[in-house]
Amino acid sequence: MCEVVESSQLYIATRPHLVAQHIGETAIKTKNKIDEARQATLLVDEAYQLAPEEGSRDFGKEAVETIMDTIEGDDTTTTDRPAYIFAGYPKEMQNFLELNPGLLRRMTHILHFPDYSTAELAQICKIVAKKNGFVVNVRSSTMVKHLDRLPKSLCSQMNAGLSQNIIGRAKTILKEKLVFVMLRQPEKITPEFVTTIDETIFEQAVSDIRSKYITPSC
Repeated sequence: MCEVVESSQLYIATRPHLVAQHIGETAIKTKNKIDEARQATLLVDEAYQLAPEEGSRDFGKEAVETIMDTIEGDDTTTTDRPAYIFAGYPKEMQNFLELNPGLLRRMTHILHFPDYSTAELAQICKIVAKKNGFVVNVRSSTMVKHLDRLPKSLCSQMNAGLSQNIIGRAKTILKEKLVFVMLRQPEKITPEFVTTIDETIFEQAVSDIRSKYITPSC
């Protein structure tokens, strides 16, 4: 990356960072984000959300056109411009690339990444929990066993976001358990108890996420 841009810093933008609510404001908002990422890398995550629905009056297209102007514009030197990365799900990104005839031409590389395996999702669950001050006290192989019960379509659709949802639900279950234990057996409450997601909690969290997103077949 050092041969493309001067800084290794990564800036992340999603639709709310680029698109405004009123006419004329989106270009300004997008340019401000671009200026912030000059000489660095700007990752536009879920870039397909900039593609407006057919027939709708949406300013996402204006954000894309503003970005395109900076990719080949004459206002800055090549090294001063950000390096752009547009990320999203394959099908939705295809619609995004069709938003403007010149958009695909400006993409020098298109990379496809496979979905995370359940083993990788298990590790991501542990990372997410740790970042939130919790510990998943469950063997990785056991976590994979529970995750394997989820439909592959759900894992593919949510990908790493699935881990976020599972840990979020596990935290809620743990809080509910803490209330119950505090009323019945307060002596059991320890710092480890308050921050530990055990197998029972993890299994219930996975089951709840499955029930939330999967409609039972008739």
